[in-house]
Amino acid sequence: MRGRAAVALVAASAILPAGEEDGAEILYEFGEGEAPAAARVLEKRLQMLGVEGATVKPVEGGKRVVVLLSDRGRLEDVQAVAERVGRLEFRRCVKPDTAGYFNRRLAFDAALKRGVEAEKARDVPAESLTPAERIAWPNGLRWYVNPHPAEPPKDDWILCEIDRPALTEAALEDVRALRSPGGEDQWEIHFSVKADFRDKMADLTSKEGVRLAMVLDGEVLCAPVVRAQLTRSGAISMSGEREARSIAAALGGGALPSKPTFVAEKRIGR
Repeated sequence: MRGRAAVALVAASAILPAGEEDGAEILYEFGEGEAPAAARVLEKRLQMLGVEGATVKPVEGGKRVVVLLSDRGRLEDVQAVAERVGRLEFRRCVKPDTAGYFNRRLAFDAALKRGVEAEKARDVPAESLTPAERIAWPNGLRWYVNPHPAEPPKDDWILCEIDRPALTEAALEDVRALRSPGGEDQWEIHFSVKADFRDKMADLTSKEGVRLAMVLDGEVLCAPVVRAQLTRSGAISMSGEREARSIAAALGGGALPSKPTFVAEKRIGR
């Protein structure tokens, strides 16, 4: 982000007003008319992140939001939390043996499309599939990249159900990043489930031994095995304090109406 900031400095000077000494200003663009809602979400996120002396306000026109910081030292923290949509989905995974069948079938179909003879296509390994060949199955399943392929199921991809409405970040409250007792750089994002969504969480975690994928902005954060049915609370394991705190603030502040586009940045003072 430092390199991008240097390139954007000249453009920012012409767009953004003067700020406080040793502060910073960042300009983001959203969809038409989304700026007021985006500003409210970003303001709440920065409060959760503990950023003091920050102001978030829509810019005339309804598409842009300016973030004004009095402490330039928090610039990278703010960028990390501001540039996430923050859309979290809880998706139940398909059992490994069933996923393995679909994996082989998908490899077979992909090989046929490449022109491989049917007899030879049966022996094409699933590992040969390209990301473009990982398609959504018509029966409500979807492949996601496995962020921890060394853990069971030991595969680069995991298969999740998408035919049922997902539980999202809107179901969460009291989201906090806490250091994990398991290691110095290990963190956990703890959350409570709102009363209106507890039945849904119970349904998603009703099958012990099945993984529950937590998908943030289309990418799986983790997919822990369900050991007991969840209803009121849960936790997401993370590595690194900055990422854990930024994700917790993004989830606690709510999802943005769309993905922000960085426009310009201006650093004030020394």
